[in-house]
Amino acid sequence: MDNDPDGFRRAMEDAGFLMRGAPLPTDMIVEHMAVFYDTVRERGPRTMTGAYASAVTRRFLRLPQPARRLRADTQSYVILQRINLGLFALLGELSATADWRCIAEEIWPFVQGPPCTPMGAAEAGWRAGRLPREQVNGRRYLAGV
Repeated sequence: MDNDPDGFRRAMEDAGFLMRGAPLPTDMIVEHMAVFYDTVRERGPRTMTGAYASAVTRRFLRLPQPARRLRADTQSYVILQRINLGLFALLGELSATADWRCIAEEIWPFVQGPPCTPMGAAEAGWRAGRLPREQVNGRRYLAGV
């Protein structure tokens, strides 16, 4: 989100997708993973196509050999990327158009962006009417969850 390669690398390490201090250049890590974040880097409508979904899959499968050996939590990584690849394939088949960044901000808990879809607006209304909120460390969290 912040175009911070070192921060992205730390996040990948913290999440267990990359071993701490792995001897891979940060730019290689960013370049490989950027394909999954391309659709949410900027605001505005974008249409997913089958060609885009296919390109994402081909790029993902061309993982540089050194990086293949350095994933700390391979099972989680594989499951997450299978979900991503399946989602891209489905959206591409539908030629779905949306402001993917806005949708991402709507669901990312670390951003808590305003609703930008009818489902997001309905959920926000439900949460506002049903669940009290409280302030914790400057962030809004659902009370009791």
